[in-house]
Amino acid sequence: MSKIIGIPLWTHSDVVRRQETNNSFVEKLISLNAIPLMYPQQPDDRSVDEFINRIDGLILTGGADVSTVLYKEEMSNELQETQYHRDLVEMKILKKAVEKQIPIFGVCRGLQLINVFFGGTLYQDIYSQFDNPFLHSDKNNKGYEYHHMIETKEGSILRKVLGERDYVNSIHHQAIKDLGQGLKVTAKASDKMIEGIEHESLPIFATQFHPELDKYNEKYIDIFKAFLEMIK
Repeated sequence: MSKIIGIPLWTHSDVVRRQETNNSFVEKLISLNAIPLMYPQQPDDRSVDEFINRIDGLILTGGADVSTVLYKEEMSNELQETQYHRDLVEMKILKKAVEKQIPIFGVCRGLQLINVFFGGTLYQDIYSQFDNPFLHSDKNNKGYEYHHMIETKEGSILRKVLGERDYVNSIHHQAIKDLGQGLKVTAKASDKMIEGIEHESLPIFATQFHPELDKYNEKYIDIFKAFLEMIK
């Protein structure tokens, strides 16, 4: 039977308000015989509960900066667009998924949101707050370009998939500062920036890079396979 994977949508404000997602996640899941189930950016408890009851796994995708309200910091001048309503909806979904021990995979902003959920904090802007960072933002805005090497931790999901070291793409200007409770680091860039995490006891892992954009790395599909294998 196909596994149903929940993906919260985000709201794009234009002439018409739209709900969106990154189609690369949809394509990856379908290629692996999983069924993506989208959830609109609505905080209604009944709807969230119904969504949680129907999914086997949850993916939290990239996007706008996480609101500093969630980790109790004042906004820096380098903070970019935030979507507080999206934060609240996804935190509600994340809380219920954690309570049911539903496997969770976070990507980029998803990693950051997971870290904040467990009490961690973020660098609001790595280029002004992190010591000598590499370029972590794709200047060509293509997403699949390689940017830097990561080193994975022995015994981690990323070590199993990528090996000890591999190049990854990079499209972020925020990153984990203080690690959340119960989380462990599973990958770092050579500049010491955190690129992967797992939970010590719950079926949760996340990447700061973007395995859904796999034009130049065929191993990335195996990260999605590893996520689906977490679902019993």
